[in-house]
Amino acid sequence: MTTHIRILPFLSITVLAASTALAGVARHDRTLEYHRQLATQSQFQAAGGLTIQGVGFGSGTLIAPGWVLTAAHATELAPANRLHFTINGRSYTGAQTYEHPLWQGTSRITEGYDIALIRLEDAVEDVTPAQIYRGSEIVGRQAMLVGAGLIGYGDSGQIPGTTGTLHAGLNTIDATANQLGAILPGIPLSSNNLVIDFDSPDSSFLNRTGSSNPLDHEFFPGQGDSGGAYWIQDTDGQWKLASIQSWGTLNAVGDNFGQYGHMAISAKLYEQSVLSWIDSTVPAPSTLALLFPFTFAAARRSRILST
Repeated sequence: MTTHIRILPFLSITVLAASTALAGVARHDRTLEYHRQLATQSQFQAAGGLTIQGVGFGSGTLIAPGWVLTAAHATELAPANRLHFTINGRSYTGAQTYEHPLWQGTSRITEGYDIALIRLEDAVEDVTPAQIYRGSEIVGRQAMLVGAGLIGYGDSGQIPGTTGTLHAGLNTIDATANQLGAILPGIPLSSNNLVIDFDSPDSSFLNRTGSSNPLDHEFFPGQGDSGGAYWIQDTDGQWKLASIQSWGTLNAVGDNFGQYGHMAISAKLYEQSVLSWIDSTVPAPSTLALLFPFTFAAARRSRILST
């Protein structure tokens, strides 16, 4: 089906106050309360919100006591000391940021590797960090997005002013983005990116990829879920981080994001170049207590705290 599709980064650009409202873009025939409660489960305790002072709002996940994994298109917007990660009711300020070496900037977001690390000024001591998935390809599997973006329903899209409350839900990883050439002709697309779409329970007309049958509680990200992680249940039964929310598409210019037929694209974490970069940037657990108060050697494309 021929449509006019627009590419959209997932950062909520307008600064919005944290809300006690429910969060997440759900099927219109399901409740958002289900997705809010899902995010409170202990296995997702490492997820949090990311405020970019003076710019906007995103999401992130703690992967070590002083380290947060998020999207590079969020960290490139401001120096590290204007990034504030909120988790377990407390806010932590960034000290240094690192973008993946293959990240080409927001203007080339479809080329992949929209992944960044934030070293925090202080360690988060009361939350168990998340583990990163290191298994095989996950296309065809269900993944759990956990983020703090805008709320909404599939028949109308997201609701402005509602970022700040964690939400979680499943969707099926349908494809890698380089398989979308017929839908997005002329746009450079990366095999590092994974694709989900938002299937309607009432019609298959706008189905983009994969099955047109939605999950019973099919879930879709909103703006502000940039940097939020898709978790996959590994063979050991543990939920682990598999990709980072990056960008999305609209059915047509002027759409309110989060409607049925829209697609969301995330950056793989289990690709070897990404795993190697994370492992070489984040100190091993045995050295964190010794090294944390000091400035680490900057990886390629890192940015030192500026004032």
